[in-house]
Amino acid sequence: MNQAESGTATQIVKCEKHGLRYNAATQSGCVRCRREAGEFPKTGATRAPERTARQGMSLSAALAISALLVLATSFAMLWIHTQVYDQTQRLMESDGYEEFTPDGYEELTPEEREKIEELFREP
Repeated sequence: MNQAESGTATQIVKCEKHGLRYNAATQSGCVRCRREAGEFPKTGATRAPERTARQGMSLSAALAISALLVLATSFAMLWIHTQVYDQTQRLMESDGYEEFTPDGYEELTPEEREKIEELFREP
């Protein structure tokens, strides 16, 4: 709603006592001056209504759900770890890690083979 729709003028002024701005056309003073004059109660005028425990989830229910989620995640991670570990053990026990010999290695002379093997020896 703007000034033309409401039919009232807007006259913004600054309170000399508190330095706050207010609309002099509709208000008698700044919010602090009006509170001091007793126009509205000192406390509780704009408080939100209290929430009861029944409006939301209780703390114990939230903790129980969190515990179940942690437990389910832990079991899932344990299962995945077991699967990866078992698969790795099977690969290591099988011929999956055979020594690799490049093509053409058999045609090399013994001196060339010795040079290549020397390059790949561990220090």
